Amino acid sequence: RAPVGWRRVITVIDGPDRAELEREGLLSGSVVVIAARTPLGGPLVVEVGRARLALSARVAAQVETRPFTTADEPAR
Repeated sequence: RAPVGWRRVITVIDGPDRAELEREGLLSGSVVVIAARTPLGGPLVVEVGRARLALSARVAAQVETRPFTTADEPAR
């Protein structure tokens, strides 16, 4: 459970909503930012690129991530 503001890298999307998530830009290797967590099991809001997506807890559970590191920075 990453805190709000942290960057994460998607490693795997595994579940029935995979195709829909990929259409929205959530792909393996994508960097996401945890934008907001809502109370009482509400949606998780993530930023991917310039988009903000609200994911239900059920859908978010299908997305596995790892911490963002300096190795994930784009080459200059």
